[in-house]
Amino acid sequence: MKSLNQDQIKLISQNIKPHNIVFCSTTPVDYEMSRIILIEDVPEINEKYIVVEGSHCSCYGFEEIAWYATTYTKNELLKLANTSWPNSYANEKILADFIKVYLE
Repeated sequence: MKSLNQDQIKLISQNIKPHNIVFCSTTPVDYEMSRIILIEDVPEINEKYIVVEGSHCSCYGFEEIAWYATTYTKNELLKLANTSWPNSYANEKILADFIKVYLE
């Protein structure tokens, strides 16, 4: 597991293709919203899986927020899906259920 810096996140956003996105969940439209995205096989990043998260609590939407990204191995994702994320926020719970089916 490794957090990516903003330059690496920018590199991902410039090179990502639709087939790299394997999962995305967004909370219902409201004053506060969050989004979580699972990306795989981005050539510019050496790790197999990247989880990108962002949230906002304003009327500006997702174009006005900072995104946070972390790389994971398959085993790290499965461990999170089975331990940490099921007790977390809605998007993480949904991602945990997806990972259990997608990666196991």
